[in-house]
Amino acid sequence: MLRRKINSNEREDVEINLSPMIDMVFILLIFFIVTTVFVEETGVEVNKPEAAASVQLEKNSILIAVTKENKVIYGGRDIGINGVGAIVKRLLLNEDLPVII
Repeated sequence: MLRRKINSNEREDVEINLSPMIDMVFILLIFFIVTTVFVEETGVEVNKPEAAASVQLEKNSILIAVTKENKVIYGGRDIGINGVGAIVKRLLLNEDLPVII
């Protein structure tokens, strides 16, 4: 019986070539995409009821933008930092909403 001693410098690195497997996956993918048939199923159209509590909510937020040039903008015009309080007071006169600061 012959025994061969393998030194660390005689070892060969083993690599698995995955290219054929990737090619086969793409070929199968293309095959299934091409052969797929979309069938429109016949059936009954269901009219779903709306929830009793489904109501359009009012828009109850005030959007004020602050630019990187430190300009305060509301409604497309520059109102300045001092104009914020006046705008909020005017908009809240008609509504009884809580104000979060």
